[in-house]
Amino acid sequence: MLGLLVCFMAYGLVSSSASAFWGFGKSKKENNANYVGAVANVKGGSKIATSTISTITVISPNGGEILEAGQSYTIKWTSKNIQKDGVLNIAVVEKETGVNNYIASNIKVKKNKYAWKIPHSIASGEYKIRVFCTIKDSDYGCSSESKDESDNFFMIKIEQPQITVISPNGGEKWAIGQTKEIKWKTKNIPVDSIISLEIFEEGTDKELSTSIYHGLSATTTSYKWKVGGYIIEAGKRYQIIVKVVPVKGGEYFADISDKSFLVLP
Repeated sequence: MLGLLVCFMAYGLVSSSASAFWGFGKSKKENNANYVGAVANVKGGSKIATSTISTITVISPNGGEILEAGQSYTIKWTSKNIQKDGVLNIAVVEKETGVNNYIASNIKVKKNKYAWKIPHSIASGEYKIRVFCTIKDSDYGCSSESKDESDNFFMIKIEQPQITVISPNGGEKWAIGQTKEIKWKTKNIPVDSIISLEIFEEGTDKELSTSIYHGLSATTTSYKWKVGGYIIEAGKRYQIIVKVVPVKGGEYFADISDKSFLVLP
């Protein structure tokens, strides 16, 4: 009788402990959302349940950094015990709005870093990086601990795009029919922009300029031009405009030759 009582009491202790651990009364999905797996060890005649909790920890950027749009940075994190059917996702979280913008998704759980080139389209401000796990090919999350974000906000600053005409930049003498090279240099140019070359006569309204070429790629820094055209007249002086035009709309920015060049017959 005593043995039965002891056995009953022991069973009651294990049942109470197991209920707290396994979350009896909850759905299988709820339990899986809190624990990746468990094993039962038989030790000294009593059952002890242990869990393997999955975790993610963002390493960098983790707060205080100053990053520049257009540059590449490495996002780093550590992860442990991510379930086999899980994948990792990365988002950048804006402080002002709280909006999550995906950077990458469906990253293999064995990965612990990702090269991120910050787009020029991002707004200047404070942000955090969020790394989280989801079940592959579903909207379900993994363990409740399978996510983390930067401890503090880091800053993303936007360097203004720059373009500078190199030649002709004033004082040159280019003859009609000659092939001359128009040159310029750029910095922080959005890769989805195009470059437009225009010309106008000295002393006239530059807003009435004439196109030489439109549609060069953002990485182009020179163009071979055969001097001439229906508006070009020998003996007159002209200036070059190099414009960077956003493909998706918005204001263009440009540079103009510092001084005019002379067109010869």
